Amino acid sequence: MGAARLAVPWLLAWPLCAQPAPGPAAPGRTATIAVLDKRTGTVTDFTLKPGEGFTVGQLSGVLRGCDSTPPHERRETAAYVELASVPRPGATGPAARPRRLFAGWLFAESPSLNPVAHPVYDVWLRTCTIAAPVTPPASVPAGPKAAQSAPRASESASRAR
Repeated sequence: MGAARLAVPWLLAWPLCAQPAPGPAAPGRTATIAVLDKRTGTVTDFTLKPGEGFTVGQLSGVLRGCDSTPPHERRETAAYVELASVPRPGATGPAARPRRLFAGWLFAESPSLNPVAHPVYDVWLRTCTIAAPVTPPASVPAGPKAAQSAPRASESASRAR
């Protein structure tokens, strides 16, 4: 009985633990999410920054974050996405409220791991692009100190003899 009491609060808090940490979005990150409408056979691509959303028919989603491995490692790309059903116009009662369908990570290199189960729409991650931060070039100090700190070629040659 005691173990069951401990498990319930953990299960209720699990979706909160699985989400990326809230805060300002990392600059320069964009993800491309594809949505397939199975009824019409059309695929729509959305290029989003973290915090931006999209809507297709009765499906809406928000990109919460995306990440990719560094270039020197095996390519792995993931995005945290929240999906909800959009109520039809004129709906009343419980059908008039949006319903959460999915909240979790999508992986571009493993679309078969896509856990989004919807009878009309398929959603998957195509890419996550992370722009490299632009750093100014290091400035070279000018003046007599810079000239004194570097050994002269003639001094190095005379010392070697």
